[in-house]
Amino acid sequence: MEAQWLIVAAVIAVVVVLAAVVAMRGRKAGAGQSPGSPEARSPPAAALVVQPAPAQPALAAQPAAYPPAEPVSIQAPEEMTHPVPLGFTGYSKKVALIGDGGVGKTSLVNRFVKGQFDDKYIHTIGTNVKKKTVLLNDEKAEVTLMVWDLQGQRNDPGIIAHMFRSEGAIVVCDVTRDQTFNNMPEWIGLLEKEVGGRVPMVLLGNKADLEEQALIGQTQLQYMASRYGASWHLTSARTGQSVEEAFSELARRMVLKQ
Repeated sequence: MEAQWLIVAAVIAVVVVLAAVVAMRGRKAGAGQSPGSPEARSPPAAALVVQPAPAQPALAAQPAAYPPAEPVSIQAPEEMTHPVPLGFTGYSKKVALIGDGGVGKTSLVNRFVKGQFDDKYIHTIGTNVKKKTVLLNDEKAEVTLMVWDLQGQRNDPGIIAHMFRSEGAIVVCDVTRDQTFNNMPEWIGLLEKEVGGRVPMVLLGNKADLEEQALIGQTQLQYMASRYGASWHLTSARTGQSVEEAFSELARRMVLKQ
């Protein structure tokens, strides 16, 4: 009987020891990492190699403030409009440039617009239109003249129709050909019929540089101009004599009528 109790006591002691061992292992496992966890599969921290980030290129130093941009100057083409000077009034006027063929109408308008003279005679076919702006300081006006250089054919209805809505006219004769002077009233009559009345006019005796060949002078021009309430000038497209003055005078007369 005593031997049986000894066996039971031994078994109990072994069970107690085993339970203690299992308990100790459980505490160690709880305090550590589970063998199946991702952390257990990762290499130790000491084994990780940290690669330094690639060096970034240094940025250029920016100034604290940018200087103001330089103004850009844009040169407008000659045909384009531009601001009227302060205190001035802008006008645009259609001008009929009329007279017999060969009196120098095209040469006059080229001298006025371009400041050029070509001694080669080129017969105008149809109508040429040229533009130039004149500044009238006394009248505080800027006047753009649209000059219609008309072919010198009084019997051409198409040419006469181009006089329509003209607000002023320059009537030209050749001082070396008296017939061109005598035809001036016919040109003026066609103009007045087409526009429905009288418009400001300037009468020009062109080719005044040919003094030795001149048949028409100041007396005749003054008389003709007085008949129509017009101004007059002896001009030369070759030398530029009184060309600028004649066109400016017409611009002034049109503005004053306005």
